[in-house]
Amino acid sequence: MPIYEYQCRACGNQFEYLVLPSTPDAACPSCQSRELEQLLSLFGTTTDHAQRSFRNDMSKNRKEFQGDRAQTEQRIRNED
Repeated sequence: MPIYEYQCRACGNQFEYLVLPSTPDAACPSCQSRELEQLLSLFGTTTDHAQRSFRNDMSKNRKEFQGDRAQTEQRIRNED
């Protein structure tokens, strides 16, 4: 079922609303106004390739961080 994003024209509140076949029309949860503007929403997808790529990037970043940390710790020891 789709989740729509809205902005209330009365109070400016932005919110998401899950739309089911039996769901009533959306109303602002802050002020109960039905004067809403539907916002353009982005969507996300995941593939096995994207997940592997993300894990590889995270592993690479972790190794770089650990190397930077070791260099910083060595520099601090040398300054003392």
